[in-house]
Amino acid sequence: MSLCQIFRDLSYKTWMQLGQARQVDYQIRETSITDFLMVELKSQNSYEVITKAFKGNEEGKNGADWEWWFLNSSGKKGIGFRVQAKIINFESNSFEQLHYKNQTYTLIESSQGISILKHLIMNKEFFGLEKSQKINSIRKIQKPLVPLYCLYINDVNNILTNDLLTSFHFFCNSAIEHFGCSIVAVRDIMRLKTINKSNKLQDVNNFLYPWHLLVCNPNGGNLPEKVWSFVKEIEPFDKNKYEYFSYGDELPEYVQKIVNDSHKKLENESDDKDGYGANIMIIKDKKD
Repeated sequence: MSLCQIFRDLSYKTWMQLGQARQVDYQIRETSITDFLMVELKSQNSYEVITKAFKGNEEGKNGADWEWWFLNSSGKKGIGFRVQAKIINFESNSFEQLHYKNQTYTLIESSQGISILKHLIMNKEFFGLEKSQKINSIRKIQKPLVPLYCLYINDVNNILTNDLLTSFHFFCNSAIEHFGCSIVAVRDIMRLKTINKSNKLQDVNNFLYPWHLLVCNPNGGNLPEKVWSFVKEIEPFDKNKYEYFSYGDELPEYVQKIVNDSHKKLENESDDKDGYGANIMIIKDKKD
């Protein structure tokens, strides 16, 4: 089964699972859906999926509860995401914590190394460096990631419009249930925040992309190239402000370590001593 089909099926299952919970009036938490998705991804046999769960998730520190990595078949290079998940509230048909405090700003800063940049600015030697040297200084500490939101959705009131299905984006046989896991660019979340902190399903309707579009690019290329192609389309970051981002960078040391140690029997959870602050999912492309 292709990764495109796997992601599409999981989105469908998420929609149906939320629908079942809605029927029995039981509000599921987003952490339950996240755990379900991690287990399902690890259970498929088509792609190598590596996961790492940490105790004491530092979500408040970096604004995220997921970290996604899509790697090439060698496992040497890839593209990373720092992801904040939100779940539909059945009673209000809204994402009640969508604009929680300064979470979006924190997500952007932690993803792009802005907090690290602020720290480096305090160092007088940093000012004397060339632009390329400044960029390398940041990358030595943290590789930039793409900030993103993932929304878990079920809709029984036909709030989601048919326009979503007829849009040119949805070339991958999408049904309405395939919006069970939907991604939203951070710039669109910021836009909604300026509009009276809009968080209703009808508010986010026009900004949704089924998450399988990340891996379903029909133009070919390896897995991180497919993902990068879609990222550039939805523009989840300011290209001028974050120009040092590149999907072709070598992996950060902590991701390399998780990949290299993936053959070892690891505990289900370990202490987040290095401050990753998010549960990590790594998907490696198939070998040619």
